[in-house]
Amino acid sequence: MKKIIILVTILLVFDFVKVRPSTFSATLITNSIIVDLNPNFNYIKGNWTGTLKDKPLKLVIEKIQGNTAYGYNIYGSNKRPLKGTISEIPTEEGAGECGGQGSSYRVTLNEPGDKAGDGIFTLDFRDCPTFMDDGETVQEHSYSAYGKYKSFDKKYSGQIHLIK
Repeated sequence: MKKIIILVTILLVFDFVKVRPSTFSATLITNSIIVDLNPNFNYIKGNWTGTLKDKPLKLVIEKIQGNTAYGYNIYGSNKRPLKGTISEIPTEEGAGECGGQGSSYRVTLNEPGDKAGDGIFTLDFRDCPTFMDDGETVQEHSYSAYGKYKSFDKKYSGQIHLIK
């Protein structure tokens, strides 16, 4: 009976918020509901390295719940926590460099704001697949992220390029 009530609750919640089926999924595990990671977000999680103002930058996305990302960045000797949102970028705007075959998501990550230099990262994450000769089988993926950083006090800013 509990499983039926939970299942009906899930259906009502999804109907109420009008979530697209491709955005979230729900799993029933012994009397608890777990909102799963959108499989399209899988490549965003993990370690990313690159540069900000010609200095090394490491960005780690540790966890994604729904469309909220959690992690941290390391820039110089500073390690700062991050939290932000993930949104889909329309194909015509985001995946052009992938020949319209990739997926792109804009991730906006905020540092807490309790230290000088804290700010906001706005990054476009891209998954550009390379296909086999049959045009359907993916041979490999190329992951990258481009964007900008701007401190809340507007004293610091710069372009970012990251790879996985």
